[in-house]
Amino acid sequence: MKNFVVNFEVANKIIRASVICDTDSSFSTILNESYFYQNIEDIEKFIKFIKTLLTQKIKFKKYSVEYNLILDDKHFKTQCYINKYEQKVDNKISQTHINGFEQYLSKELDNNSFCLRKKAFMYELINQGVSKKYQTLNFEKQAQILIIHYSMLFLDSNKELYLAIISLFKKYNITIKNTFSKSTCLNASQKLDKHVALVQFDAEGVKIDGFFNDVNLFSVNRNLPLDTVIRLVSQKLNCSEEQTHTFLDATLTNWSYFNSKKFNSKQGNILKAFENLIQRLCEFVKKAYYEHYSEGQQVIFIIKSPYNDLVKSYINDIKYIKIVDFSENDKSYDALDAIHYGAYNLSSLVNKEDQSQTLTNVNEFKSKNIFQKLFSNFKNNNLRK
Repeated sequence: MKNFVVNFEVANKIIRASVICDTDSSFSTILNESYFYQNIEDIEKFIKFIKTLLTQKIKFKKYSVEYNLILDDKHFKTQCYINKYEQKVDNKISQTHINGFEQYLSKELDNNSFCLRKKAFMYELINQGVSKKYQTLNFEKQAQILIIHYSMLFLDSNKELYLAIISLFKKYNITIKNTFSKSTCLNASQKLDKHVALVQFDAEGVKIDGFFNDVNLFSVNRNLPLDTVIRLVSQKLNCSEEQTHTFLDATLTNWSYFNSKKFNSKQGNILKAFENLIQRLCEFVKKAYYEHYSEGQQVIFIIKSPYNDLVKSYINDIKYIKIVDFSENDKSYDALDAIHYGAYNLSSLVNKEDQSQTLTNVNEFKSKNIFQKLFSNFKNNNLRK
């Protein structure tokens, strides 16, 4: 069967769209467009342009079409919270219990326009005092209590622009099925299961997003005032900012090579100043592991950075993490970049879930209590009948 996935991505001053044709055995990219915008009118022109192309190329009544919206985390900041919902079960799990959970969320959120994504990531069944956890729910399982652990991703900035964009989609009869953050899509492009932490490390700072089977669990970041540091170092060493920046970038990008070489005093001082700064940020990465996971939890850390070698050299002593490089060039992307490929993987028309797998290690994630503080009207400690 043929389906279509349409991705719209909005970042700072640029909007992009991709159209993917999906079959049971493969997929192909039939459209990749981008447009620089200055205002909401420019965004409307682009959405109208894409809708016109789709109307001309795709017979909507014949195929299933799913629209995704991708928001760049740097331009649309988000906050992630996790919580749980409990209800009694008479005998076997049924669709009624899922319906109850969805109705509960809908009522408690009161159609909050800034909840971008809400998704269960673990189902805990308690039967005769024995707890078992599953990635997805099997309706034939017996239980006395069902506990649904779920995540919610909220927009925290640029809310007016977001609402204006959503209004434009409605104007052109485009129904957004899923809204993802850019980091969520980057993680999904790697197709890794269980606990994963995406570490994005660049000249602006470090951002760490934790996932469990592609569901957002936490997000933390720390800024790097690179321009200020370059200016201060340049003044101290009496060299140009351009010279300092060029040497820094070359050194951090080729850390394995430069780390084995000897420098003159000026080069050595520049390297030392920035190495100390980078080291502190790497300590922040380590701290994220110990704050969000219990010791012994196996986690894959995906490093996405121009300075991969340097970052890995400082965090490879965490015993229970596996460090991998972010993979940009998978042949299966078929002209898609990693962001849109990840959104394609997350689409409900594509994503096939295994309902039988039992989980044994998900309790090792340390949930936070901020969610309960922000949403005091949530009554999750009471069992639903």
